[in-house]
Amino acid sequence: MNINIDKNLANLVLVLTVIAVSTALLVEGYIDMQTYGQIMIAAVSYYFGYGMGQFQNPYPQPSPMEIKHLRRKYIRRICYVFLGAGISLIIEHLVTNGRFDWGDWLGHEWIGLYMVIASMLIIAKLSQRKHGKHQ
Repeated sequence: MNINIDKNLANLVLVLTVIAVSTALLVEGYIDMQTYGQIMIAAVSYYFGYGMGQFQNPYPQPSPMEIKHLRRKYIRRICYVFLGAGISLIIEHLVTNGRFDWGDWLGHEWIGLYMVIASMLIIAKLSQRKHGKHQ
């Protein structure tokens, strides 16, 4: 005997059953509100994620060279953010204290200086091509 049930309908019935049973358990006091919330999140995530099938990406899968290029591009962007944050830490310390503390190796100014140096080195390394020429 074959029973043909639509996959979406079966998933909806499954999720509604989980919601109904967990609500009854909450009302009767067998589970607390935090557990109930976790069950609700899991049920809704299942329905909209796995239950609805695989997400169909309209864009083609990037090639390994494109992935490598994008990885380098985003690492450089993050390094530029760190460069700006390091400069900001140095300026903030100079404005608030009026001087550069040479003895405090873990102060704002030194952490900012470390961030600036590290981000500049990484940016310079990522800007080089395989043959050592700059872009």
